[in-house]
Amino acid sequence: MHTQRAHRLRHLLTYVYTPLFLVLAVLFGVWASGGPPSPWALAGLAILFAVLALLALAVHSALHHRHRDHGGPRH
Repeated sequence: MHTQRAHRLRHLLTYVYTPLFLVLAVLFGVWASGGPPSPWALAGLAILFAVLALLALAVHSALHHRHRDHGGPRH
């Protein structure tokens, strides 16, 4: 039972953070294209959030495949 709750929490976090990181990556990327802050600093932040979004997607994919391989219900 504890394992199922932990698994659901991980899924919830990936569903929340993946879109958040993608939105932040796009926003910082757009902001880096012009504006008062240093474009290099903002581009670095955009890249950081893009990498975090990719990592969140990788974790979600791994959790989905692991859950599916163990006979759990599909989401």
